Order: sequence, then structure tokens, then C-alpha cells
Amino acid sequence: VLATLEDAPQRRAVELAGADLAEAEAALARIEHGSTAEELRQARAEHDAAAARSGLARSTEARITLLHDQGAVPDADAERASADARVESAQAERAEARLQEMVRGARSEDRSAARARVEAARARLRLAEANLARRQVVAPAAGSVLLSRFHPGEFYAVGAGPLFVLGDTGRLQVRLEVDEIDSMAIDPRAPCALYSDAGARLAEGAVVRLAPKMGRRALAIESPTARSDVRV
Repeated sequence: VLATLEDAPQRRAVELAGADLAEAEAALARIEHGSTAEELRQARAEHDAAAARSGLARSTEARITLLHDQGAVPDADAERASADARVESAQAERAEARLQEMVRGARSEDRSAARARVEAARARLRLAEANLARRQVVAPAAGSVLLSRFHPGEFYAVGAGPLFVLGDTGRLQVRLEVDEIDSMAIDPRAPCALYSDAGARLAEGAVVRLAPKMGRRALAIESPTARSDVRV
């Protein structure tokens, strides 16, 4: 990694996607594992309580209806007792259905939907991580940074030039000029050695290629008396 662009929004997106995935996985685990023993006991207790309230409401309705038929209870009380009995009966049926659902477990459709939500959350997390990774400028190959055009805190936009100039300094290519009279003695595959003007051995290598045509001398040399029109 050579540089990291501002990535606060992308990091927040990764955190949010990770939280969504954790929530979806927890919901899937709850569906696959089913209800706990404590939840089943609570559901049975609520069912028993609802059934008891429904039985009491029906008894009250029957007693008030009998009194109403004898003219001892007004119509409003009889209607209220009947409505209360229907409400308590509906609550009891609801508690019984809830208990049966918990005992039976989740349906296959619910399991499939929960798994799909988990896969969707994972895909969103991968997308967020990919967007975050794109905020890092990574070297395409091993090498050395030869030039850095920007500094931390400066604005960079695509098209403003390269952020870095890289080079592989482990392998150098040297361009030499050889006089025309010596060019025919050069073998493109021959080993060679480089020496300084003082005679010090600098490096060893091999001839990679020869120029396809002759031309005038272009590289500056140390000798002030050297001719510049020599073909090389």
C-alpha cells in the first residue's frame, strides 16, 4: 500500500453492513434453533391464562344472559358480557395458535427467507469492503518509489497526474553509444562489464539489443575534443 485516500464514509459503510449481517445471522439462528424451553413455558402459561379468562367470560355471559331473560339485567349489561366473552375467546385462540407455532417451529419458507437475507447481507458487506479497498493505492509490482507528487492532506483527483512514479532499481538498463567502427564487434547476447572513467569496475551484465540504425552522437561525453558528428 502506497497511499490511502480519505475513506471515512467507506469504513462506516463496512461497519453498517457488518452489523446488518450479524443481525441477519442471529435471526437465522433463532429460526433454525427454534424456541427455548423458557419461551415454551411462557407460551404455555399465557395459553392457560387466556383459556381461563375465556372460560370465566363464557360463564359470566351465560349467567347474565339468564338474568337478562328473567328481566333482572338490562340489555347493555348482557351485550357487554357477550362482547367480553367473544374477546376473551379470541385471545385464547390466539394464545393457542402461538403455542402450536412455537412447538412446531418455523416453516420451510421462513427458513429459506432468513437464509436469503443472510446471503444478501453478506453480499452487501463484500461490496462495502471492495469499495473500501479501492481507497488504497497499491503498487502493481515490487519496486522503489522514485517520485512522489502529492503529500498527506493534499487534494487528489483522477487526471491530475500519477500519485507516484515507481521503478525497479534491482535491474538497471544502461544506454551506451558505440562508434560505428566498433559496432560490428558487438554480440547482442555477449556478457559485458561497465567501468568508470577512472577504471573502477561498476557492474556486470549482458548486451540486450543494438539500435536498429546508425545516428549522430546524442549523449554528452567528458572529452571536449570529441567529435559530435561521429556515427554511433
